[in-house]
Amino acid sequence: MTFKRIIPLLVILLVATTKVQAETERFQINVAASENLQTLAAYTRQIVQEAISEFEPYLGTPTGSLNFLIVSSADEMRRELGALPPYWSAAVTIFPEGRVILKSPTMAHTTLRRFRGSIQHELVHLLHGRQVPLNLFPNWFTEGLAVYLTDEFDLAKRVVLSRAVARKRLIPLERLDEMLRMDHVNAQLAYSQAASAIEFLVQVYGPAVICQILQSMQENKDFEKSLALVIGIGFADFPYYWQSYLGKHYRWIFLLDIQHILWYLMPLLLIFAYLVVRRRNARRLQDMEEMEMLEDENSDQDY
Repeated sequence: MTFKRIIPLLVILLVATTKVQAETERFQINVAASENLQTLAAYTRQIVQEAISEFEPYLGTPTGSLNFLIVSSADEMRRELGALPPYWSAAVTIFPEGRVILKSPTMAHTTLRRFRGSIQHELVHLLHGRQVPLNLFPNWFTEGLAVYLTDEFDLAKRVVLSRAVARKRLIPLERLDEMLRMDHVNAQLAYSQAASAIEFLVQVYGPAVICQILQSMQENKDFEKSLALVIGIGFADFPYYWQSYLGKHYRWIFLLDIQHILWYLMPLLLIFAYLVVRRRNARRLQDMEEMEMLEDENSDQDY
């Protein structure tokens, strides 16, 4: 998620805030945090450094300073932004400064794993926005790129996408720009679709296609034109080829969802249980009949 300030913010010195730095020949990672969060700051720097190597084939190698700030209270967040972001937002990237502000896991009521995902997600926005302003891109490309390049595009999101493909309930591409205003259920599908659109581009045209689109955008500032120039498909035809890709690769993935497996197996399990009980009752009845026959025979012998 990106957060743009409308009015200049007052520069406020955070008490007891220090920086963890990591320098390379091309870029420098700065992570500011209070003294009690220095271990988390070092962890953040490590994640950023590792992620940059992973993202390099798609976004190139950054230069200059990459600045991060970890906050642990709403007051700190308000000082930096002038207002509070949505409660569900664990981090924001500020442009044009190009700085990422992260809620600490405690403040965000989240796990270290999700905190790691927030770092990676916002790093994608930061590297992307430093090359071309994010507001020149549709939301599905900006958010889809961040989800695809991180651990967020997991099996759960793929199952959600597969279910929509199977039921023919995909959200039209032009409506994906509304994803930031959608309810939770539709937003989950929208983000999954956005990530799959990036996956389609990468799988069909190779990882370099993202760099090529960004380079084209630097020249003409027109996303639809840039996409068409790079992939050789008119933007109006892009949804057809993308959805064809989804139909080929995602139609049956929803079967990996254990809940749906149990749902489909339930009738078979009920039938199996019915047959087992019926067979058991039949055996009991047969045993009872045999016992009665034996008793009758013994009675006859006694006479």
